[in-house]
Amino acid sequence: MSTIDGSALRRASRAGGPRPISPAVTLVFIISGPAGAGKTTLCRNLVARYGHLFAYAVTTTTRPPRTREVDGRDYHFVDRATFQDRLSRNVFCEHSTVHGQHLYGLSNEELRRHLAAGKNALVTMDLCGATALQKLSRTEPDHPLYGRTVSLFLLPPPVEELQTRIMRRENATAEEIERRLRSMRDELRGAANYDYLLPPTTQANATRNFLHIYEAEQMRNRRPFSSDRSPVFCPGESSCGSC
Repeated sequence: MSTIDGSALRRASRAGGPRPISPAVTLVFIISGPAGAGKTTLCRNLVARYGHLFAYAVTTTTRPPRTREVDGRDYHFVDRATFQDRLSRNVFCEHSTVHGQHLYGLSNEELRRHLAAGKNALVTMDLCGATALQKLSRTEPDHPLYGRTVSLFLLPPPVEELQTRIMRRENATAEEIERRLRSMRDELRGAANYDYLLPPTTQANATRNFLHIYEAEQMRNRRPFSSDRSPVFCPGESSCGSC
């Protein structure tokens, strides 16, 4: 077994950012949490500051774009017929119907492209999507995800602050806010099965906490598989292959 030079991390810390331990392992970080918990903000901060290490894996969806969302950056926006065609051709490594309405899916090629470039993929998704990806990671040796996933759950701030964030971001109706708060309660039931729980904090601290996790995972001696722990709990409100 090779040894880790602890001075490498100290030098990286003084240099202002993490560096992969050699030989580096490219991973897929699954980031979940209630609406408004800061998933997208965390990913954008990581890619903006450490683009040599991280890339955002863009999900495909049939829902219409929100204000300020950009096709190809936030989501790949497609119509239902296009999504169903890709689904029939096994383009997606996971897919779900969220709230019984819009389709979401992450393509195999999206992940392969980032991993082949030597970057760690950042994926934001709900519990059903996380369940599906971790199942692939632990049971499919021929899949690019095998042994590569690390799951993180962003715990939400107080309900009042969460309501304000959702309203500010999406101009949501009272009915929409209530639906998302109900979803949050379901999501929190599955949070304990994630690899890491990140407490609500500032953007700077959230980024710092993630980097500590990244460095720890680079030094991991053995990656966990299906026999080591139970799968992530899926509340069943989405239609996915793991429900």
